[in-house]
Amino acid sequence: MLSKLLNSVGLYQPLRILFYKLFRAKTPVEISGIHATFYSSTPDLYRRIVNFGGEREQIQLFLDTVQPGETVWDIGSFIGMFTVLSSKRVGEHGQVIAFEPEPDTYKKLLSNCKLNQCNNVTVFNAALSDTTDEGMIFSSREHENAIHSLRPNDSLQDDGIPTQLYSAAELVRDKDVPVPNAVKLDVEGAECLVMNGMKSILADDKCRFLFMEVHPDDLPSFGHSLDDVHAILEEVGFPVTRKYERGSEYHYFCEKP
Repeated sequence: MLSKLLNSVGLYQPLRILFYKLFRAKTPVEISGIHATFYSSTPDLYRRIVNFGGEREQIQLFLDTVQPGETVWDIGSFIGMFTVLSSKRVGEHGQVIAFEPEPDTYKKLLSNCKLNQCNNVTVFNAALSDTTDEGMIFSSREHENAIHSLRPNDSLQDDGIPTQLYSAAELVRDKDVPVPNAVKLDVEGAECLVMNGMKSILADDKCRFLFMEVHPDDLPSFGHSLDDVHAILEEVGFPVTRKYERGSEYHYFCEKP
């Protein structure tokens, strides 16, 4: 009854957000023996954090595979769930390289890294692609949605935001970024674009593990298909060892023999 009354006068959502900012501003989580805390100043963020974005099993498998002292790349980091947890897993002798092109989300990522004292993390406010260039990032129309893309569609805002694009191979060559041992890749349909720019890295013997979200419905907007994803994985020597389905998306765990 009270919620209906508040909603009728336009106060329900503002008061709900205020409640989360005051009483649930920081949310602790534990997974795979790792403890971390994330800023959760809105109901959407709070739900995403406590539910691990609906990917608890996948995150746990990723963390159980990553070893102390290793280098992890988090491509499409969002607010830093994988980044922060991986930072704690690899420890002071390891490092995490995170990529998040959307400016507001990038700030949240930096805040969560600072909150968790992740001194072994390097964050790029940029997107990976098949070439180093300037591009545009399109953000979701829905508040706090994790979906951002290098291509516009009906669920995204019409106006893009300029962003830096890097070819991963050129980034390693020119900016002294280390080759990863493990990669998490979530780029909303740009999977082939990113992998084409990092074939030499994925084929490197040091790179042994890849977890990627595959978006078959979004691949065509980048001129690619699911067959193209499989062809690149085969070319760089990454067999799919475990596969999850979530709606129209796939989660691939790929590990070299």
